[in-house]
Amino acid sequence: MILIKILKSLFLFTVIGIGYGFLVTTIHAQDISLAITPPILEVMIQPGKEITQNYLISNNGSETPLKISIVPFSPSDEYGNVKFADLTNYNDINLLNWFKIGGMPLDENQKLFLPRGGNQEIILTISPPSDAPEGDYYLTLLFATDSSGIIGGQATHTQAQIGANILLTVSQDGNPRKDAQITLFSAPKIIDSLGQIVYIVKIKNTGSAFFKPIGKININHLFGNEETLTLAPQNILASSIREIPCTKDEQLIRCSLTKKVLFGIYTGNLKFQLDDGKESFEASTTTIAFPFSIVAALIIVFIITRTIVLKFKK
Repeated sequence: MILIKILKSLFLFTVIGIGYGFLVTTIHAQDISLAITPPILEVMIQPGKEITQNYLISNNGSETPLKISIVPFSPSDEYGNVKFADLTNYNDINLLNWFKIGGMPLDENQKLFLPRGGNQEIILTISPPSDAPEGDYYLTLLFATDSSGIIGGQATHTQAQIGANILLTVSQDGNPRKDAQITLFSAPKIIDSLGQIVYIVKIKNTGSAFFKPIGKININHLFGNEETLTLAPQNILASSIREIPCTKDEQLIRCSLTKKVLFGIYTGNLKFQLDDGKESFEASTTTIAFPFSIVAALIIVFIITRTIVLKFKK
């Protein structure tokens, strides 16, 4: 059984800290301009099986040699950023031997020369052996430049990296264990009526495979209509905690009320499922809204008015 899910879009960036998607910025240094598609591959595969994935890397800048490598990564915080790990940590399972470029084994010195305006198709083969341990493997197919030159009479050394993330699940039966825990669902307990209610959602992956939470936050108010916020379906890697924002019109946003906060009690109800749709998770939180600033302003106006009136009476 092989299940492949590819998110197809095009990014132009330098790798700063590769997230579950990417934390990216455009490359301009020394006219280096690289792009790769698809930027992320999500794949589930049985041990002993094989898949291939085509990548297209483009160079819109100066001609440059690119070093090709496979680099493991792991979460570095709760916001989707990650840190690279040492491939030697996987020497016991010969992880590098699972990958081939163009049908040839990938080695540490493999390079690709890409001329200005050139495009190159890269065919990546992934084939975990029949005795590969089941579980998740988080990797980046990384292309790194290493260019030297002269600018203003001074020697320069420019390095840039571009990569595509691979979220690889090795599973014998195609049904890896997925489970979650809501570690935080919070909002202010008391808030000024002129303020804004912001909900914070943190979810821990307690299973053995990455997943996306699919769900909503429904906010009820005694004197108003219900408002619904949609959770962003972002990947949460195994054994990690991630803060999940909301989404609207395909844009990431804070999980906050869009309507003005009035007087009363607001109850936020969080409910989501994992992307396998097998189990639901729920939590709730309550916020009391009171017009403190309005009351304070009225008191100040009253005191000033009373002071003026008493002064004129004298």
